[in-house]
Amino acid sequence: MKLRTGKIIGGYNPISLKESSKLRFTDYKYAPESFVFSSEDVHGANHVLSRAIKPHKAIRLNRIYSLKSCFHTISMLLDFGKTLKFVYNEDHVKDYMSCRIKQDEFYAQPAIMPEGEYKIDEWEIFRVTERADPSQRAIQNTYRNYNRAKFDREIYKRSKFDRIPPRIYSPDLNYS
Repeated sequence: MKLRTGKIIGGYNPISLKESSKLRFTDYKYAPESFVFSSEDVHGANHVLSRAIKPHKAIRLNRIYSLKSCFHTISMLLDFGKTLKFVYNEDHVKDYMSCRIKQDEFYAQPAIMPEGEYKIDEWEIFRVTERADPSQRAIQNTYRNYNRAKFDREIYKRSKFDRIPPRIYSPDLNYS
């Protein structure tokens, strides 16, 4: 996640997506390899790494509710103990994502950043897999195609609403 301050923060979740989907909300998951980190810039300058010291409370699934749609769950994110928590904020002007950082007993200290809430400017989710597994190619292509179709629908909606040709919105992405 890139914060509005320019700092980069993130975490590593060693639990597979299939296992994560079996989590009940607010249940912690055992993850001894889990860690959170921060860095001054995208190149990793002055990085801080904090590993899980209580692995039985390392990761928790968190619901994101929408107040505008009668408290329906609109998304889910992982919390890293109480150290790093992601929050979806609905504002009367613009909705935005933020993260809350807190010192706790679940991850090694010092904390990755001072305690507080930070607005997220950009965020990406990466999936780390072994190349030797032949089934990963099919999963990866399905994921890309799904995201591309979802992206194309959003482009169509915006171009129809704004009366602007879709090619203006579409970045030159290579989905091979």
